Amino acid sequence: MKSPALSLLCFSFLLFSCSENQDSLPEPMTQLNQSEVIKYLENASSYPDQSFATDWSVTRKILRGGKQEGVELLTLDNGKLQISIIPARGMGIFDVR
Repeated sequence: MKSPALSLLCFSFLLFSCSENQDSLPEPMTQLNQSEVIKYLENASSYPDQSFATDWSVTRKILRGGKQEGVELLTLDNGKLQISIIPARGMGIFDVR
């Protein structure tokens, strides 16, 4: 027959070994706010001697964090239509607005 002290000892050992310690968990690293660097490659104001019907621009954004680290996002904007292209992923069209 088992002694109650041994059962109590085993129970307390299991209780303390299964407790969660929130202080030991590492904080997740996110870099989503760092991906806001936008570089204008070309725009309508680059050609002051020419006149255009609408303002247009070509922008380049380097994405940061996780699987998107270092991926280029090119945005072609003609004033009425905006196309986002990801050349690193098979020249796929990402978004059209």
